[in-house]
Amino acid sequence: MKGIPRRIILLFLPAAFFLFVVSGGCGARPEPLLVLVYHRVDEGPFNPVPSVTPRDFARQVACLHRAGYQSITTADLYAYLRRNRPLPPRAVLFTFDDGRESVYTHARPILAARGYTATVFMITGRLGRPGYLTADQLRQLATMGWEIGAHTVPHPHLPELTTSAALREITASRVVLERLLDRPVEIFAYPYGDLDPRIAALVHRAGFKMAFGTRLGTPEGRSDLYALERLTIPRRGGLLLLRFATAAPFGPARRNLARLAKTAGFVRIQAAYSRRLGRPRRPHFPWLLPLLFL
Repeated sequence: MKGIPRRIILLFLPAAFFLFVVSGGCGARPEPLLVLVYHRVDEGPFNPVPSVTPRDFARQVACLHRAGYQSITTADLYAYLRRNRPLPPRAVLFTFDDGRESVYTHARPILAARGYTATVFMITGRLGRPGYLTADQLRQLATMGWEIGAHTVPHPHLPELTTSAALREITASRVVLERLLDRPVEIFAYPYGDLDPRIAALVHRAGFKMAFGTRLGTPEGRSDLYALERLTIPRRGGLLLLRFATAAPFGPARRNLARLAKTAGFVRIQAAYSRRLGRPRRPHFPWLLPLLFL
């Protein structure tokens, strides 16, 4: 490359990589397992709750379907992690936190059209409120093969509660859901993805088989069953994020992000971002993922 200015080379290489992934679509060198987390699927504003539009969600689901991904359940994931039971060659687990009504009105038909199911983690204190799932909608999802998990009653920051209060929150939503659905509820998701060893131990003590946070990554054999990783899909760039996640192994990106999250500069940026949105100070920048493959 003698004679070519170094600045042009540095600009060209990332652009070439970007075009390679975008033109290749989903699944060029796919990650065999993806666990995705959404909240709302509607046209509303992103803040204070993350959302994607129905149009973008449909494009993301179509992208995964074209790449040959099959939806799995948390029961399938548990059997894979603890019993070494094989998953489909390309598996995706769709999860929805909070139990927003748009999951039923928008996400459900889009997923059903591709033969996919999903998991909903319901805030039981908001069941039937405007903008949230009703009891009948939740039952219908369960009869369609969707899984229903607990997500506490009022959606608190569990690490900020006393041990007894946290345990009550963890178990109370489970009791409500089991009475409503007349079936065991064995999975849990931490509000805000906020957990620590004490809270994880309480979830285990409450009898749940597994629990999900929002730490970036893909569950694997070494994963903690009570701090399972997921990939949060952002409002903008979600399709591109999925293309990157399916175009290169996810493990190196997770390790790179973990190193990045420990730097003082990243911590300061994250703290400022968290104060602005009123969220806990956790390393949670999924949109940085594409940069980690460059």
